[in-house]
Amino acid sequence: MSNEPDLLPPPSYPRSGLPGTTVRFHCLRCEWFHDERPDLEPTPPIRLPAHAHGATLEQVLQSVTPDEITSAIGAAADERAKAVNQRIDHAFTDHYAEAHPDFIPPVLGVS
Repeated sequence: MSNEPDLLPPPSYPRSGLPGTTVRFHCLRCEWFHDERPDLEPTPPIRLPAHAHGATLEQVLQSVTPDEITSAIGAAADERAKAVNQRIDHAFTDHYAEAHPDFIPPVLGVS
């Protein structure tokens, strides 16, 4: 185990004059930080099973089970989280390469 502190500590939630929530990830080696605005993240489409059918939303929802709906919502959330995590990983990887070239961080793997 390394004596190096975690590279990505839990985020902070600074207050800002903007509506919504800012999630801030700090570099532990300097004052740099990366902000995310989850409220501005586009929502991916919810992909229902191929057998879903109907002329109205109500009919479509009645053609699938609650478990299928839950699974579709979970898959959309996972897709969104993956995009956010990749963006954070890239921001930190780029920052370390530019500001701390002497230090090679392991893969951050934000989860």
